Amino acid sequence: MRILGLTNMNNDTPLSDAIEAYARSLEAPGKAEKTILWYVANLLRFTEWLQVGGLTGVLGDLGIEIAEEYLAKRRRDGKAAATRRGDAMSLKAFSTWLARKRSYPTKGSSSSVITGNQLADQAVPNKAHQGRERQ
Repeated sequence: MRILGLTNMNNDTPLSDAIEAYARSLEAPGKAEKTILWYVANLLRFTEWLQVGGLTGVLGDLGIEIAEEYLAKRRRDGKAAATRRGDAMSLKAFSTWLARKRSYPTKGSSSSVITGNQLADQAVPNKAHQGRERQ
């Protein structure tokens, strides 16, 4: 990965470069190294899934519809609800960081990336719904 300045990011920026910049930003507030590595691993797994699916793995690929599709695939693959919540949390935190640093259009959105509780509400059941999920 090359070192990336935040002002250089655009829709053609590889997600791996943006993830590297995000990881560096997490070091400043003193996040634990294991926490940073967990976020990065989740985000790189998402990037790999994009590329296997025929997308290029650039920031312009990032959007709520793509994230929901990824989380649905993880569910179909039998990943635990806690794992899917971790995936959603990583995508949401990364997207929120991107939105704060620079606004740019993405697929499925004219001006922003994944924000709010969209992923948690739509793609990953909360603990109250876990019992119903197994039925």
